[in-house]
Amino acid sequence: MRVVIKGRVFRTIRSFYLVAIEKHPTLDMATVLKKEKRLYDSLQSLGDTYFLYNTPRYIKEWQGKGYLDFICEDFHFAFKLSVLPS
Repeated sequence: MRVVIKGRVFRTIRSFYLVAIEKHPTLDMATVLKKEKRLYDSLQSLGDTYFLYNTPRYIKEWQGKGYLDFICEDFHFAFKLSVLPS
């Protein structure tokens, strides 16, 4: 299964870590890059493990839209399965 990640996800993760670096002087770019890589690798693995995830327990908007909940590195991601015409 193919995983499509919107650019907004990458921008949000990057902006979060840029603010985190400013607020936490002991956090360095090397650590941030490792965390980002783990996040992106985990997101890509959704294509193989999507069936393991449940509907979100707390976010009613996500429940109403039929999303599933994926948590990695304390980030919550909403995703849904779609069948493409191709």
